[in-house]
Amino acid sequence: MRCLMIYRPEANPETSPPPSPEHFAKMGAYIEEMTRAGVLLDTGGLAPSSRGARVRRHRGKLTVTDGPFTESKELIAGFAIMRLPSLAEAKERAKGFLEFAGDGENEIRAMHEPSDWDPRLPKPALTRYMIIWRPEPGTERAQPPSAEMLKLIEAEKAAGILLASEGLEPSSQGARVRRSKGKVTVTDGPFTESKELIAGYALVNVKSIAEAKEHARRFLELAGDGESEIRVALAPHAAA
Repeated sequence: MRCLMIYRPEANPETSPPPSPEHFAKMGAYIEEMTRAGVLLDTGGLAPSSRGARVRRHRGKLTVTDGPFTESKELIAGFAIMRLPSLAEAKERAKGFLEFAGDGENEIRAMHEPSDWDPRLPKPALTRYMIIWRPEPGTERAQPPSAEMLKLIEAEKAAGILLASEGLEPSSQGARVRRSKGKVTVTDGPFTESKELIAGYALVNVKSIAEAKEHARRFLELAGDGESEIRVALAPHAAA
């Protein structure tokens, strides 16, 4: 199965000093090891939220809020996509990641399989934006994309805009692995904080944040009420 691992650091990533060269070297070696093993499919750190935005749709009305975002406990600093045999194995990988990354929390979510979304291999990109979708509270459920959504996905992939896009299984099939002051705790889903739940993501290759906002608007028109957070995705070796 494939898992999306989302990293929320304990320290505010917007104000923390950059990692040391030693940290980068260790993380780079860890990423290479997992990539060679066929476990790690993709990974990236996210640039500060001052370079991002949130596009929200509620009762048909769209609003756009530019970063930075003040809710430091909700800020996402990075992501990884892994192919693993079980959720238990994903939890172990999350623990290993936190040993390198430091205190914080990894949320692990099972992903729909390729047959559901028919994704294509990511194409090289100069700048990638990650769009994270949070649905309106109370709507967490696995459901196939509409015909209109599939048409939009196909068109944006053909244009080289959409690099990857996935819906996530309900959080009951996921877990959160947290490290604080050296102690690791694991919490199985489902998760009750509905306003923080993530239902899907997209990686897009566009020229500007303005263009990314437009794609987020188009997505929400089809996906329904909820919020898309837009963040600049850094190169894999800059992963947080």
